[in-house]
Amino acid sequence: SLDGDAHTVDMYLDASAQHVVNKQMTEVVWKEWAAADVAKTMMVGVQIGAAVQKVLGSKGDRVNIDWGYMHMAVPVGGARAVGAGALSRSRAAFASGGSVPPLNDERQPRAAGDSL
Repeated sequence: SLDGDAHTVDMYLDASAQHVVNKQMTEVVWKEWAAADVAKTMMVGVQIGAAVQKVLGSKGDRVNIDWGYMHMAVPVGGARAVGAGALSRSRAAFASGGSVPPLNDERQPRAAGDSL
């Protein structure tokens, strides 16, 4: 830092469910998971993907695939959190208080463009 002191930093990262489908009306599902990585560090994460995995179901230019899953994960510990839920709720909570509410949104499957 410019003043040479240590500072606390809060970071928020999200990704829309629209990253994993071709059309925003495609239904998606998600689940949280926990596993150890190769260094035996415990990780928690969430995966999200199309409810129906149509491998090679789309073709053409500027077409996203509707199969596979996007994963986001963090090491366990500290104030780290990962989950799936309404983007607007998560963003507003972080902007107003620097934390994210528990993301236990279970309304699935639902359209990728439906507040995800």
